[in-house]
Amino acid sequence: MKKSITSLVLFASLVYGDFSITYNLNGQGSMNVAYKDDKHIKITTKIPQEHMQTSQLIVGNKHYLVTDDGKHKDYIDMNVASKQMGELGKLMGMEEESNLPKPTFKVLKKLKNLKVAGLDAQEWLVEMNDNGDKRKIKVVVTNDKNFVDALKKLSKAMQKLDTQGQEQMFSSFLDIKDGYGVVSADGISLKEFSTKALDSSLFALPNSVAKKNQVTLSACALKGTGKKSTKLATILKKEIDGWKLIEDEKCLDMMGMVVEGAVYKKNNDYIRLTLSANVEGENGLIAKYRKNNLTISDYKRGKFGKYKYQMAHVALANEYVLDIKLPNAIVSIDSPTYAHLDRFAKELNLDKFKAIKKSSPEQNIQNNMQKAMQKMLNQKDMNSKEAQEATKMLQEMFGK
Repeated sequence: MKKSITSLVLFASLVYGDFSITYNLNGQGSMNVAYKDDKHIKITTKIPQEHMQTSQLIVGNKHYLVTDDGKHKDYIDMNVASKQMGELGKLMGMEEESNLPKPTFKVLKKLKNLKVAGLDAQEWLVEMNDNGDKRKIKVVVTNDKNFVDALKKLSKAMQKLDTQGQEQMFSSFLDIKDGYGVVSADGISLKEFSTKALDSSLFALPNSVAKKNQVTLSACALKGTGKKSTKLATILKKEIDGWKLIEDEKCLDMMGMVVEGAVYKKNNDYIRLTLSANVEGENGLIAKYRKNNLTISDYKRGKFGKYKYQMAHVALANEYVLDIKLPNAIVSIDSPTYAHLDRFAKELNLDKFKAIKKSSPEQNIQNNMQKAMQKMLNQKDMNSKEAQEATKMLQEMFGK
């Protein structure tokens, strides 16, 4: 149930009409969801002990993470960041939560009636079965129609978003019993639910951020390595049909996995390329959207020479996407405004791409450790006893 807090703060998209929900977080802070329409959403979490507040801000088709320490505000473009974070998740071997089964609930006993944030509510004793782990918990629920309808619309909104399964956890607020929604559980309690009109200034971006993010494309989602791309660079041209290369960078190079990005500009339009090489299970953006049943249109597939591609328009992100399958790699190309990505992509030097040898992160960790141990063995100042111990360790780790 605690994990559901994250789900709630991130995704509040399709509730029609202004509303706000404020929760206390286990006495350690608060979380507020402010919704004006599906283009203006702000979810703010305040933890007093950390002297910092963070907000998820959705303005139009843009999604930002905003951190505020009282002196400075930093804005991270989450539309871009989610792509690189997905690669990092694979690197760390994190399982997508969309693959996890939903918890189930059984009402054991209705304990007492009470009021929570002005809503008529009841405290129930419930058995939760979380993938075979059964435990009894106390929850407070309400059948207040406005509140339950809000939760249903929130849950429905998350199902249309690429939430990596978080909609399953949040929907547990509605899964206790049909017609009821959770207002209080372990770690979270409703403080206020309001349908009063919200001021538009709550969702305003600073001019510097608004102007900068009219294009909203950068080579790397988070801070890159500061180095130029190497693998992606082999297929790039300085200019393609008036599109000029303005940025390219190596974003990630760890455990045999390589992620690199580049940005082209033409007038006020931008195209971004992201190379994911030797990333296990990577099939491109469109495959990911289709797997999660997200709405796409104008779907098309074909070949650039011997290289297969597929392209589509993604309604949620409101962007055009094209994926090219290269040897042990995927190049994803996206643009918020340019629909003819296939015309651009066919001019890339795809035949010049040099593949990375396929390997798993586990294999690369093992290889790096083995090389380090061999290097240590070759040191001249190592005595025979130390060498024997190191050799024994190598044999135990990697076989004789």
